[in-house]
Amino acid sequence: MTTEKQPGRKHTEDFKRESVVLVTERGYKVSEAARSLDMGDNLLHRWKREFKEEASGSPAYQRGA
Repeated sequence: MTTEKQPGRKHTEDFKRESVVLVTERGYKVSEAARSLDMGDNLLHRWKREFKEEASGSPAYQRGA
């Protein structure tokens, strides 16, 4: 049995920001917005956290740090 890893999708900063706006300003639940955008909840939660950190001046999440 061979499992092939599918390449991840690349999303633009604008797409990420608009996705987060659905939750933060338009009243969607993360699960609803993620489902309508055909993505996992965890990804949208991560983007929401990252944009919040960026706005507050906190250091962004860094892998391996």
